Amino acid sequence: MSRIRSAMEIALEKTESVESNPEKIQEEAMTKEGQRLISKHLFEKAVSMDELKEALDKHSGNERRYLISGMAQAVISNISLPQDETYSQRLDEIKEIVMSLTEDNEAAEHFAQLDQFFQQFLQQLQQLRSSLEQQFAPRLRQKQQQLAQQYGSMVELTPDQDPEFIETFNKHRQQMEEQYQGPLDGFKEQVKEALIAAYSASS
Repeated sequence: MSRIRSAMEIALEKTESVESNPEKIQEEAMTKEGQRLISKHLFEKAVSMDELKEALDKHSGNERRYLISGMAQAVISNISLPQDETYSQRLDEIKEIVMSLTEDNEAAEHFAQLDQFFQQFLQQLQQLRSSLEQQFAPRLRQKQQQLAQQYGSMVELTPDQDPEFIETFNKHRQQMEEQYQGPLDGFKEQVKEALIAAYSASS
């Protein structure tokens, strides 16, 4: 019976295959650098828009394609369904990156449509919550009465303190998010392709 290979041996084989492929090493390094630059720009404000462009201008050919690919991946990873109204500032920052790097004025209109899409999502989410709160109100009152009888004083319960409400809300929210995620993924793919195309064409 052949000897079972250890996880270490398999890992070493993979490492050797990467080390023997300079192109792969270059791709991974430049992709990570692109991701790092976007992160520095968005979260630390340590890299300016001009510096992002300068980094791209310093490279050509495959290096530039890998760098913009990493940037594009980092940009779209920061586009997600909003939790609340605070999403708008980050969305504006991402729009600025896309418009500046692609020099596409139509991008502003596309991001305006995405903003409306997010607003619709938040409104529908609020409607969902309000509807469930009305549905669960009699149950919460009943639980409050039971607790009052048990402890001798009125205990006020909110929907967020009721595990049954939370479970039901999360279930419906997940279903709603799945409906919105498809169109959002399509938008993100278009943004990624636009960024990569802008620099692949000029390589």
